[in-house]
Amino acid sequence: MSTPDTAAPKIFISYAWSSPDHNERVRGLADRLFGDGIEVIIDVYSLREGHDIIAFMEKLATQKDISKVLIISDKKYAEKADKRTGGVGTESQIISSEVYSSIEQEKFIPIVFELDDGKPALPVYLKNRYFIDMSTLESENENYERLIRNIYNKPQLKKPKLGKTPAFILEDTQQPTATAGRERTVRDAILKSRPYATNTINDYLGAISDEINNIPPSKHHNYSELEDEALKRIQDFTSTRDEFIGLLDFLAGHTTPGYLTEPLFAFFESVTKALSVPYPKGGGTIPPNESIEAAQFITYELFLHTVSALIRKSQFKTVNTMLSREYHAPLGNGEMAFDSFACFRPYLRVLEGYRKAKVSLVSPTAGLVKDRALGYVSFDEIMQTEFILTLFSFIHKQSLWFPLTLTFAGIGKTFPLFQRAESERVFDGLRELFAVEDKDQFVEMYSIANQANPLGRQIQFPNAHFHLKYEQLGNFGKLATRP
Repeated sequence: MSTPDTAAPKIFISYAWSSPDHNERVRGLADRLFGDGIEVIIDVYSLREGHDIIAFMEKLATQKDISKVLIISDKKYAEKADKRTGGVGTESQIISSEVYSSIEQEKFIPIVFELDDGKPALPVYLKNRYFIDMSTLESENENYERLIRNIYNKPQLKKPKLGKTPAFILEDTQQPTATAGRERTVRDAILKSRPYATNTINDYLGAISDEINNIPPSKHHNYSELEDEALKRIQDFTSTRDEFIGLLDFLAGHTTPGYLTEPLFAFFESVTKALSVPYPKGGGTIPPNESIEAAQFITYELFLHTVSALIRKSQFKTVNTMLSREYHAPLGNGEMAFDSFACFRPYLRVLEGYRKAKVSLVSPTAGLVKDRALGYVSFDEIMQTEFILTLFSFIHKQSLWFPLTLTFAGIGKTFPLFQRAESERVFDGLRELFAVEDKDQFVEMYSIANQANPLGRQIQFPNAHFHLKYEQLGNFGKLATRP
């Protein structure tokens, strides 16, 4: 029924007097429509002796308040419409001119009341029009709501609001990576349980290592050119980074815990040679080099994304191994030395030092990491990872990892993994990651290290108007307090 907010629609029914049964069905449909708040103009109710029959028929086109015309079509109607005979023929001349004048017209609705050799009985001018099937009582009951919704212009399915263009569409189209074929080979070998699967992983990681280690040497001298070229090389590596992390996510979900430990450790050890800044011959100041800065940032970012992806997949033992072992890395003088994972977080003279004068951020490098966190790993996950790296290096008395991205942590934040670690079951993962017996040992190791040299004193951000509360970030007071 119509409501104060929904005006009663008015419709016209065009049909043929084919038989008493057919006429009764048409009148029954009209009565049903009346009952649902629709005013129906139909000859049996609206045409009286003395009325102008032609004028009555012309209402379907001339009367402006008639919103819909239902064309009840059976074989008799189709035949009369095509031959232009009788009242149906007259109405069809009016209707067809209206239909043909507008391809997308919605006023005239064909209602099929009968099939002709299994096909809808429709006049020629309506054969290509979308119709409502009421050829049987079952189909009439099934499609009646559809008819009502059409008349009231209240479709069951509403077109959704237009959203924003996806960010990846607005980005420059990425070219296929040089390692795409190797990546597909790894996936295929793992899915088919090939005995050489580990070799395909090592081959893939070796190709990525070669790409990082062979970034062309610097050809620029002023800082502006150095910055632009370093940023370009970092951007060029983005599709490879996303491919790498996507494959890692796949492997972590399709292999047993620990399977990736040795390949990943060997990979990151192999890229340390790209991080070494050679000492100038004869001494003096080390000149900035955008190829080395690009390699340093790429490796730093890749390490953060890798650890984040492994934590997401609960590969805590692999993370522990990557943080516990020392990496055999070259020094600037060409000699080799062992270093902790902190070697992957170098100071970037151009990207951090020079850009700070141009970018109003506590850490331009952290801002770049944040802006680029658009792939498999979120920036929140990266901040959580840097917090874990800092804690691990702190309590195990390694070279301290300086968590640049925590400049975006804000006040009052607690990282999700540590929130969930209120559960003893989740804390088991942290226990494995930090190599502690239980929560008490974890807190004790932190307290001892903090008394000797407070973490807050060691990690300070110049010009920052905040102080990180590490106990709150790590939810220390509530760890392992639930089953």
